[in-house]
Order: sequence, then C-alpha cells, then structure tokens
Amino acid sequence: MLTGAGGVLEGLRPGSVVIDCSTAIPSSSIRMAQAVEKAGSRFLDAPMTRTPKEAAEGRLNLLVGGDAAVLEECRPLLRCFAENITHMGPVGAGHSMKLLHNYVSLGMVTLLSEAAACAERNGVAADAFVDVLAKGGGGGIALERIKPYVLARETSGLRFSIANARKDWTTTTPWPPTPAPRATSRRPCWPRSKARWPRAATTRWCRNW
Repeated sequence: MLTGAGGVLEGLRPGSVVIDCSTAIPSSSIRMAQAVEKAGSRFLDAPMTRTPKEAAEGRLNLLVGGDAAVLEECRPLLRCFAENITHMGPVGAGHSMKLLHNYVSLGMVTLLSEAAACAERNGVAADAFVDVLAKGGGGGIALERIKPYVLARETSGLRFSIANARKDWTTTTPWPPTPAPRATSRRPCWPRSKARWPRAATTRWCRNW
C-alpha cells in the first residue's frame, strides 16, 4: 500500500505525514519511516488499543512512535478518534508497545477464561468466581470484559475473534528475538483454535479448549 506500484509514496507530497495505525512488527515501521523520509515526508506509527465500542465512540487509545513535534502537530487530528494518546518514543516504539499490550491482554484473558472453565467444572458459582477475583488479584479490565460471558454467556463484552487473536499472537514470533517461554507455549494453540472456531469470540475458545 505504501511502497508498492501505485502506492502512497508515488503520490505523496513533500512535507506530508504518514500515520500507520495498524498492528505491525516494529522493524517494518522503521523501514516504512525511512522510505517516507526519503520521499521528503514524515512518519508516525500509531497503533490502537481498546474495542469496537470505544472506536464507535471516538475513544480509542493510540500508542505513538516518532518525533514528538510531529505528534503534537497531528494531535488535533488524532483527537477526533482517540481519547488517550501516548508518545512511546522513536519510530517503532508504538508498534513495540502494541505487541507488548496484546501479549499481556491476550494472556490475561486466556488465563481468566481457563480459570472460569475450571471453576465451572468444579462447582464454583460463576457470580462468586467473578466477585472474588474482582476484589482480589484477578480484578481489572480483562475480567470486566469476560464477565458478561462468564455470568450470562453474553459475548458483547469481548468482541475479539480467535482469528484476530492468532494474528496478533503470531506477529510476535519474530519479535522479540527471544520470546518468553509462556508465550512460545501458547502459540501452538491458536492455529487449532482458529480451525475449529474461526470467528468465535476469544472467551468461547478458552471455555471449550
């Protein structure tokens, strides 16, 4: 889209700013920034977090890598759809933080969902399970997002498919160079899960795994 034949670079005016809001490998962000700068323009990597609900409300989080002055220039535009805009550092730092964010958030959702399934199998009431975790070390955004499913099989709290989870998880394969053992152990689960429930919610996969 950016560097290919008929891509953005061919029509990019000098002095423009290219803002990449995708989820990507940081090294690719650096390569794209170099290509944009060679064309006389500037580049920010600004991946997003939060859910479709916040997207519809214009309340996404942006994790921005690039020159701080360029970010300040673009901040009024980004405010149109983002509530929290955090400067992470140089180009690539935004995508680095996005991968770390997904690494943590997917891991927490998986852990909580497996615990919920275990609780159900062992006769622990769903409402008591949620209440105890919320008042202790298991409380937080991940629990709040899976709570509707745990209590009432309502999937609207976590509108994130297994296909998306697998995409984000496997994006970390080449980064960092030496991933944590737990992350490595989880990766084989995603291809099998996607094949079984390609569009299922992440919480559904975890309950049925």
